[in-house]
Amino acid sequence: VLCWDADGVIFDGTMVILARVFGESLHRKYGIPQEQGSQYMYDTTGTPTAIQYRDFLSERGLLPRNSAEADALITGLVGEFTDNAYAEIPPLCPDVIPTLPYLRGCEMAISTNAPQVVLDRRVRYHGLNGYFHSWFGKTEETPDKKQHKGLIMKSFQMTDEEFRRYGALVGDGYTDMRIAKEWGIVGIGKKTEDNTEEGLVNAGAIKVVRDLGELPELLNRLFG
Repeated sequence: VLCWDADGVIFDGTMVILARVFGESLHRKYGIPQEQGSQYMYDTTGTPTAIQYRDFLSERGLLPRNSAEADALITGLVGEFTDNAYAEIPPLCPDVIPTLPYLRGCEMAISTNAPQVVLDRRVRYHGLNGYFHSWFGKTEETPDKKQHKGLIMKSFQMTDEEFRRYGALVGDGYTDMRIAKEWGIVGIGKKTEDNTEEGLVNAGAIKVVRDLGELPELLNRLFG
């Protein structure tokens, strides 16, 4: 089973939008330079947005001490972020469509922190449901994509042992590689302008690809 991260691997330009909206929201509310918030979004890619806001504000002493006030603040920030960041459907990364036909025999799923309704709209708009067996986004039950492991195994009727033996995750975030390690499966890093090969390897990637076209041969070597 090949699990795919979405933003930066399947969908192109989304990180630019996400980072900009994240930085803008913090600048408007706290006067924090936009580039600081945007860079933080890049550095913590793959982490749920609520945790990103909470950690960013906590590190700077800006999070209310009262837990109810803090929760209300984070909920408001995430709601505004979601409305602005996911309004448009991004294009596919250039290497997605040329590669997918060569992976038809591979069971594949998408795992992302984008809201499920947003992911549903993107998948169907681009016709990705013809290639992917299942796709999982953020819901109330699974606010963090690291919680998708059980859903993915269930969708393919796999045991934990089978998933660990035959599973791989391709992603461009350092968090993605840490999730792969936590799940006990192979982590494959996708090099983009927003990460480094060294950072992906240090986070747990066993291999870093620069083009998704490298996946068919790599998967054959790993699991063939």
